[in-house]
Amino acid sequence: MTSKNQEKYPAQENNFVTGYRIQLVSRASHHTLQIVEGPSGQLTLDGKGEIGAHAWNAIWTVVNDGNNQVQLYNNNNFLAIVNGEPVVIQVGNGAQIGAETKFQLVLNGDYLVALQSTVGPDRCIGINEDGSLKTAQICASSSVNSLFGVLLIKNPENAQLEDKK
Repeated sequence: MTSKNQEKYPAQENNFVTGYRIQLVSRASHHTLQIVEGPSGQLTLDGKGEIGAHAWNAIWTVVNDGNNQVQLYNNNNFLAIVNGEPVVIQVGNGAQIGAETKFQLVLNGDYLVALQSTVGPDRCIGINEDGSLKTAQICASSSVNSLFGVLLIKNPENAQLEDKK
């Protein structure tokens, strides 16, 4: 990997700093994990998002709780696993954020990561090759469906990184 790519794609744990904005690029679908509106109007997830700062619904803000445990949100919408399913939980200002929104980072080499539930440790966020969600109950953190590359879009100290290409 060239040094320019190493700057753009540093070891994944370095991208999970509180306040950083990231995109999760699925190894299976080669697209980003994004929030979309489902058929009945509820917010849901898929792995068909675009890559880049313009794809606002595929950019996640990091809250790092230490010990490689993180929460990811987009506006007030938190990534979670509830009853074995990956979901979006809308959290109002000042509301308590549940444990179902906390993920253990499972590193796979320097450039891939899986998001494993801290509530149900054998459950993780996974994407099928067509970009559809994989049921968390049958998702192993070592599976290609569970692995994501992490693209750092913005950190609090610097201007948007996409503009520095």
